[in-house]
Amino acid sequence: MKKASHILLIVGSIMAIFAALTFVIVGIVFIAVFSDLNAIVQGIQSGQIKVEGIPGTPEEQAKALQLLAYTIAIVFLILVIPTIVCCVLGFTSLGKEKTRGFCIAGIVLSVLSVNQVSLAGFILKLIAKIKSERAETLPE
Repeated sequence: MKKASHILLIVGSIMAIFAALTFVIVGIVFIAVFSDLNAIVQGIQSGQIKVEGIPGTPEEQAKALQLLAYTIAIVFLILVIPTIVCCVLGFTSLGKEKTRGFCIAGIVLSVLSVNQVSLAGFILKLIAKIKSERAETLPE
């Protein structure tokens, strides 16, 4: 079980690196694409950008669309933080034995960073840790 958790944590940490890079790129793209309010207004007026369901003038629709895009970008950039911390936890947990709290922190950060592979690795590591603690406390 320890070997499986190590493999899952290595794969999950590598995936976390790519996920963090993807989150940064998507966040920057959303900010860059929607930074020019005049271009958005022209796109709405010419019919190239469809904004059904947003009432108001094209300027108000463009501001609402820009606000939505900036919100999405901020969410992606905030997701970078738990993803990087999860990656660091995954790589540091490969060394010496860690405590239960370390595994639980890894589980929480794996959930926050939407990294199921690291989540499975930390769960297996926690189960192995609990089993080894129980084996040590059993009377002979």
